[in-house]
Amino acid sequence: MPSIFYGDEKGLMGQSEPEYRQAMDFDREDALEDVYRRLIRLRQEQPALRRGEFHTVKAEGSLYCYERTFDGQTVRITMNAGAGALPVKAAGKPLLQKSYEHGLLGENGYLIERL
Repeated sequence: MPSIFYGDEKGLMGQSEPEYRQAMDFDREDALEDVYRRLIRLRQEQPALRRGEFHTVKAEGSLYCYERTFDGQTVRITMNAGAGALPVKAAGKPLLQKSYEHGLLGENGYLIERL
């Protein structure tokens, strides 16, 4: 089950306790909130993201790819935790993506597909 730490949805940062324990700024708009909303909606729409089998497809360097399968439906999630772009071949219908273009998954990018 996903878990969001207080302030993650607003991108609150901080190195010391007073910084990361600051009060939530509810008036501040942040594009990161939209990403969380889209991920939540996607998880609600795709049963394979909540139930079923999980298996790693590839884990190499900064690239990690896994699949979830439930009731004949498979969703593949590919993530690049590194600084450079990596070649990634799309295998299905893109559901959500960040920094994926022309077969390259960019820095901190992800590609979520239904196979």
